[in-house]
Amino acid sequence: VEVGDRIPKKVWEGGGATFTVQVQSSVPGTMRISFNDRNEERSLEAHEKVSAGSHRWSVDVPRGAGGYVEFEADNPQVGDTLSWTIMVNGSEVDSQSSELEAELKHNEAFFIQSYFEDYSSGAFEEG
Repeated sequence: VEVGDRIPKKVWEGGGATFTVQVQSSVPGTMRISFNDRNEERSLEAHEKVSAGSHRWSVDVPRGAGGYVEFEADNPQVGDTLSWTIMVNGSEVDSQSSELEAELKHNEAFFIQSYFEDYSSGAFEEG
């Protein structure tokens, strides 16, 4: 498993599609995207810490690679919000938003997440 501390602009050979995540967050957080290519048995775990506000990542992904997309808030307070829009080649495939309604207990986290079978096709399961 490769590990990266930035979300890459291109994964492996790319060429399958442009996978874009647009995040809005009222608090700093960490964007995580895992890429798993079952055909070639390779994987990449990438994460990037960001400030509160609007952030956008576009990744040139190969066909057949999927994984988890997650944005987790750092030290969120009641009332903080997270939202995202995920697009494949400019077409929306997922949109989520969440507001923290109660204080987090020990070992709890505030995040939004989706799992994609194949980033290039936008085929995914609700998280």
